Amino acid sequence: MDPTVHAFLALSLGHLLADFPFQTDAIYAWKFRGWWGLVPHVLVHIVVTGVLFIHPLRYWPLFLGIFVSHYLIDWGKLHVVASRPSRAFLLDQGLHFLSLFLLVTLLPVPRVLLPTGALIVLLLYAFLPAAFMYRTIRAQEDQADGPSLPQGRNWMHTARVTGVSLLLTLFLLQVIR
Repeated sequence: MDPTVHAFLALSLGHLLADFPFQTDAIYAWKFRGWWGLVPHVLVHIVVTGVLFIHPLRYWPLFLGIFVSHYLIDWGKLHVVASRPSRAFLLDQGLHFLSLFLLVTLLPVPRVLLPTGALIVLLLYAFLPAAFMYRTIRAQEDQADGPSLPQGRNWMHTARVTGVSLLLTLFLLQVIR
């Protein structure tokens, strides 16, 4: 597989893991407290994505780009009122993936820790919480008495437990490499 596509898959996996299973309720709440509230969320993105690459510190411009682009996109999302939250969700995710694509095509391509097959399987896992969140947002739009966000986020506990196990495994792969 092309190294750029391989790296983009790894960046996408890191994004999905950090934006959904690893975004705790506390981190979610901090995002609304001021400019500094986004920093912990974006740092989670850097750490989670970093463990997916071999010698991640060599690619610090990529991680700086992820930090800046993710911060700016999320800051914009918090300050723009959307009449349809589901559209705002899709726009937000689309902008994140576009920024990752641009970063991986404009900067040196990092070496990915995992083979392509493993990345694809893990991407399928990581996509599920994102799809469930979108479904929850749509249900809130479509029904006045639809599930609230806290009820819709109960599935996050399972996703987090699985995600933490995945992250620890990836970290150990980095250490023993």
